[in-house]
Amino acid sequence: MTDRLEGKVAAVLDHHTVVINLGKANGITDGDTFYVYAILGPFSDPDSGDDLGATEKIISSVKVDTVEDRFCIASTPLQRSMSFIGGLPSVETSRRELPLSPESALISGIDLKVKVGSPVFLVPSRRRSSEQEETDGG
Repeated sequence: MTDRLEGKVAAVLDHHTVVINLGKANGITDGDTFYVYAILGPFSDPDSGDDLGATEKIISSVKVDTVEDRFCIASTPLQRSMSFIGGLPSVETSRRELPLSPESALISGIDLKVKVGSPVFLVPSRRRSSEQEETDGG
């Protein structure tokens, strides 16, 4: 598994926006993208009882809008769509809502909703990859 920067949702501000417990001190910059995910498992083999392990399910992605020293604020990306009203083009912008959950909302016993404490990881960017290569002498 590759090294990746992980954090958690520290607060849910609305259906589009979360606070993440990583900030400038962790190298986070405006425009960085995080995946919010849930851990599925561990699973057991029904015949042998052996541990099969666990996996991750990505719930949503959020893009950093504001960065402070120890936290950042991230929102679901804006989506643009074009429609025609009376033969004239109209551009509409919207954001996908985060699948928020009251603590009791469970799907098949696995919580697939965003809440305080949901784990996140930084999506590696080309900028970070090229900076790492320069640091490593690549």
